[in-house]
Amino acid sequence: MSALITVWSTEGDVPTEGQCEVFGYPHRTVTGATMYVNTHFLTLDDAWARCATELESMLTHRAQRLEDARRAVRVAESECAEAGVRMARFIEARRAHVEAS
Repeated sequence: MSALITVWSTEGDVPTEGQCEVFGYPHRTVTGATMYVNTHFLTLDDAWARCATELESMLTHRAQRLEDARRAVRVAESECAEAGVRMARFIEARRAHVEAS
C-alpha cells in the first residue's frame, strides 16, 4: 500500500481533510469521493481560497435574485394600483349609467 496523501475538500462551507493514494481526477479519496479539480486540493490555503470564492459567488447570485424579486414586486404593486384605479373608474361610470337609465 502506498503512503497516503493528505488532501483538502471544499464540499462544505469550510475545508475538510481527507486522504488519498493518488491525487487528482479521476482518482478517489479513501472514502470514495472523486477528486475533481475544483473540489480537492493539496494545500489548505488553496481549499480556503476556493471556499471563499464559492461562497462569495453564491452570495452575489442570491443577492441578485433578491433584487430581481424586489423589482418584480414593485412592478406587481404598480400594476395592481393601476387595475384598482381602472376598476374605480368602471364602477363610477357604471353607477352613472344606471342612474341615467
